[in-house]
Amino acid sequence: MKEKVACFTWQGDILQQLEEIKQIIHPKTGLFPCQFGLADNSNIAIAAIEEWKRDGLPIEGIKFGSTEKSTGSNYKNAMFGQFKHELQAGRIKFPSLDKIDKNKAFKRSFNEWCNVERHKKTGVNDAISAPSDMHDDHPCADVLAVWAIDRADNYAQGQGATFNFPNPITGVTRVAGRGVQTNNPTKGKYL
Repeated sequence: MKEKVACFTWQGDILQQLEEIKQIIHPKTGLFPCQFGLADNSNIAIAAIEEWKRDGLPIEGIKFGSTEKSTGSNYKNAMFGQFKHELQAGRIKFPSLDKIDKNKAFKRSFNEWCNVERHKKTGVNDAISAPSDMHDDHPCADVLAVWAIDRADNYAQGQGATFNFPNPITGVTRVAGRGVQTNNPTKGKYL
């Protein structure tokens, strides 16, 4: 079971943000000691990934637009497709609506999930994003976390993100809804 147990947002000093993230995910001293993680290998994260590796964090970067080998689609499409499959199979839990309503970061995350859309395009990749005046940072972080959980062993063996899973249902859809409620936020070990 993959359970979302915490949610964070950052603004302001980038260096302070990177240090706070390290304090949350460090495998030995972190609030949530992560065994492995992935980050969107773009913008500020490019330098952060290398710094975190030097600091002993087990992390790799993924470029959302690059091709994922087992599906032939880009990583964003592959990750959202797998996340939808895992959610429909009952293997992902989100916090209760009561907890979401009481936490600003969880509420923002929930709202972003409600706005993510998938539009069928010509070719192998669909357009997956929030409307232009909204964000999809939290959904992208969630699908990246699930992808990392399911592929940590592949990365440890130097195989990258290869893993076969069913193709997603196509067409214009909302990617996720309210999820499965949970009242125990202490069981998960991944963000």
